[in-house]
Amino acid sequence: MIIIFALFVAAAFGVIGRDTTRARALYGLSVFTKFVVVAFLLAWILYFLPN
Repeated sequence: MIIIFALFVAAAFGVIGRDTTRARALYGLSVFTKFVVVAFLLAWILYFLPN
């Protein structure tokens, strides 16, 4: 579910964030990658917290 959210947010940021098509694609890919990495890091950290 978080992957789908990250995909849509990255696409929106890519469209409104840069001027050229190449810059949009690279920015969108960068945002998507950062979202996914942060989500997995937080999930890994929260896994070890006691209930």
